[in-house]
Amino acid sequence: MDKTESYSERIITTLANVEFIGTPPELSMKLFQRIKDKDVSIKEISSLILQNPPLCVSLLKAANSAYYNARGVPIETVSRAIIKLGLKMIAHYVFAFEVLGTFQAKNFRTDFDITTFWKNSFARGLLSLNIAGTFKSVNPEGAFLSGLLSNVGILVIRQYFPDIFMKICALAKNEKVSFTSACTMVCCLDHRYVAYLLALKWNLPSNILSMFHVPSDETVSDENAVITRDIVQYSAFVLFENQLYAWDAYQEAPGEKREFSKFPTFTADSIAEISKCVDELITFQV
Repeated sequence: MDKTESYSERIITTLANVEFIGTPPELSMKLFQRIKDKDVSIKEISSLILQNPPLCVSLLKAANSAYYNARGVPIETVSRAIIKLGLKMIAHYVFAFEVLGTFQAKNFRTDFDITTFWKNSFARGLLSLNIAGTFKSVNPEGAFLSGLLSNVGILVIRQYFPDIFMKICALAKNEKVSFTSACTMVCCLDHRYVAYLLALKWNLPSNILSMFHVPSDETVSDENAVITRDIVQYSAFVLFENQLYAWDAYQEAPGEKREFSKFPTFTADSIAEISKCVDELITFQV
C-alpha cells in the first residue's frame, strides 16, 4: 500500500469510527426541527439562541450589517434579529456558526490564510443566496449554507489530520497547484468527499447532506440540489474572476463563463456591497 492509499484509508476509517471527530451541531439541529412546526414562536427560538452568548453577538452583528439592514435601523434584541433575518436564515446561520466553532484549530502555523478562507466562504454564501433568489425552485437559505460550507472538508483535514494537511499545503506551494489538486495527489480523496463523510457521520438531514456531493457526482438527481450545486460553483467563479478573497494561490478557474449563462451577472457595485458585508462580519483571527 502506497502513502496516498494509506492516507485515504486513515481518513475514511477515522471519520467512520472515531467518536471525537467533531460533534453534530446540536442547537441548529433543534432549530431545524422546531421551525418545521407552524406554531413555533419567535420567543421560543430566541430563548434557544440566548443560551449561546457569542452566537447572540454574531447574529446581532449580522442583522445590523449594511447588507441585511440597509436602512440602518438599530436591531438591539435577538428577537428582532430573528424577525429581520427570518427563521430559516437564522437556523442556517446558527448551523454555520456552530460548524465554524468546531473547526477553529489553535496554534496552527502554515501558509494557509484561514481568515481569507472564511471570507471567501462567507462571500460565496452571500452570492449563492442572491442567485438562488432568482430561481423559484431553489431554497435561498440552503444555497447560502451550501456556499458557506462548500469547502469545510479542508477544515476537517486541517483540524484532525494536521500532518496530511501540511503535506498538502507543501505540495501545492512547491508544485504550484491548487489545494484541491494537491489534496487528491496526497491522499487520493477530494476534500469535498471528506466533508460528505463527516456529514454522514453527523447524520445530517438529506437536504444538507446533498450539498456535500462533489460537483462531478452524477448521483445527485434532485433538481434543487443540482441547481444549488451549480449556483455555488458559479459563486466561486465570480469570486475567482474578481480576484476576491483568494486564499488559494493556485486555484483553478471553477468552470467557464459560458457555462453560467443562466445565472445573473454581478456589477462592480454589487460585488463591493458583498465585500463590505463580509469584511464587517468576518473580523476574527483563527
